[in-house]
Amino acid sequence: MASNTNDNASMGIAIHPSLFGGEADATGLKDFLQGRTARGDRLYIMAPMSHPDGHAAMAQLTVWGAFRTKAEGGFGFSKRDSFFPRSEAVLARQMRAANISLYVGRDDSFAGHKSFPKNTLGLIKGTYSGKVPSLSSWAAFNALLDADVLKGVIIERIIPLRQRTASVYRLVTADGGFILNAHWQDKDLQGEKAALDAARAAGVPVLEQVWCYGNVSLYKDPGGVKLTKVSNADLDRLGALIVSLDQRGDQLRSLPNAPGTRIRLGSYMDAVNELWKSVYSAAQKHSQEVMFFMMTDLEQMRQDNINHFYLCSKREKWEKDQELPERERIYKPGQLGFHNTLTLGEEVFVLDSDGAGWEDPARVLADFFLNNEQTLSSRDKLRVLDAFTKHRSWDTAFLKRFWAVADLVAMEWILQLLAVLLPENRERLLVTLSKEEYAQVVKQRLERALYLRESFETMEHQCKHDQLLEKGAKIR
Repeated sequence: MASNTNDNASMGIAIHPSLFGGEADATGLKDFLQGRTARGDRLYIMAPMSHPDGHAAMAQLTVWGAFRTKAEGGFGFSKRDSFFPRSEAVLARQMRAANISLYVGRDDSFAGHKSFPKNTLGLIKGTYSGKVPSLSSWAAFNALLDADVLKGVIIERIIPLRQRTASVYRLVTADGGFILNAHWQDKDLQGEKAALDAARAAGVPVLEQVWCYGNVSLYKDPGGVKLTKVSNADLDRLGALIVSLDQRGDQLRSLPNAPGTRIRLGSYMDAVNELWKSVYSAAQKHSQEVMFFMMTDLEQMRQDNINHFYLCSKREKWEKDQELPERERIYKPGQLGFHNTLTLGEEVFVLDSDGAGWEDPARVLADFFLNNEQTLSSRDKLRVLDAFTKHRSWDTAFLKRFWAVADLVAMEWILQLLAVLLPENRERLLVTLSKEEYAQVVKQRLERALYLRESFETMEHQCKHDQLLEKGAKIR
């Protein structure tokens, strides 16, 4: 897949017809087209579709002004710039003949197809990434295409690394490549660069940011693999990373707390109750099924876990509003787990630094256990937890706190699945998805939430049960 090759080279750019009208960003698209035309790029409208659908697309494009001149308020295309063959294979041949460097689609249905040209960069305009990255604004497309770090670079392949709760991709080139992160929400990427530089200076294996614009950022690809099958040696490497973060505390002390940090015990309960109210309010408007689930089985789980937290706090005489001492906190460079890391030899690089900062290690390990993207067995997770508790033998309260708060974190992860109903998430998804497709996303999230509720066991029970079954476990 090719990107820009030098300052004077023109590109062939093809755009899906649905991106011209309806609720599309017409002003942003016109600015993008004007900018690319000024650079000498050749612009086309292309998509694979049936003969009747192609006729309908041409009629709709005419209504939207695709073929009117810019002086008349249109987009400035001519009808000979439009191609709608019936199959992906035929369109791919046309794109190769026209030397198309970039294809911008509404979704990944063509860019992810096996016929998609290997010398073409496929991207999505919108907010719902798939097999290829999604950029939320036309200005971001312009900025990415003109990025200095991509000048003279040929992008050969795009490999998805994270898609469910982050949009992270490996851009493969002949000389290594880049990691692209299309962040879902507003993020201070300049601040992220400073934090990454400081963490790397302290010896933490994190990515090096080399370019950013809006919500899109590029990093040097450190190499390595994203593990799908995990060995005990891999678990030990991840455990060693968590221990090393604890050991480097003094070197990282100048960095800020994680967003929404849980350095007060009461903040765990506050977070659950606030998210519960927000999701329940959204469910009342948009999903009777989710609302019924929350009123019945999930409400019982919430009350049980809050009561368990209160009992633990009373038994251990914990003050819920007292902050965790600095010595007992840990710096996390992002979510720690194989879903968010690349393994290179003995090093484990964190892919997405969202949520980086100082945090309660009980929450860091609880997230490791409960993250919806993790696919490890409970015994595998126990091995990592055991390594940390052995290292933290001086912190006698850690494990009890972990058991007390992890069940509240489990509630948060279930509610995060249902947070697809929140207004900001719903609006973001409906930019790209139809109402029917969005409803399917909600249905899938609810099914997963139901499964997690039905299979829930308290963290203390999980740990002690596995300890009895697995000879040699150290957890007490």
